[in-house]
Amino acid sequence: MEATFKTQTEKSIKLEIPDTGAIGVFVSGGADSALLLYLIAKTVKEQKLDVTVHPMTGERLGQPFNLRHAQRVKEKVQSLLDMEFGLHFCYAIPSHQDGYNLEQETQRNTHYAQEFSQR
Repeated sequence: MEATFKTQTEKSIKLEIPDTGAIGVFVSGGADSALLLYLIAKTVKEQKLDVTVHPMTGERLGQPFNLRHAQRVKEKVQSLLDMEFGLHFCYAIPSHQDGYNLEQETQRNTHYAQEFSQR
């Protein structure tokens, strides 16, 4: 399925969305990713595609606000479109200043996945 969206300046954006399966959309909580999530979800709903939309969020360690904002965006889009998304995948992104510890990152990612799978 190809969806085309026109801007006010008559430029267009084309997205290819599968007819079946799943699609992941990175959501930071900002306006651009919120709009992308909304447009993809709206297309899936209107075209009655057999597609599960999975929001995905990277959480930068030391800046724990993306996840909260992304969660609000997800909830708002679900409310506006009266639809449910699949699992919200959340990933811990290490800070360059903190160094990288594989064990800590694995624990954080597991925690995020468990926490948001229950919402």
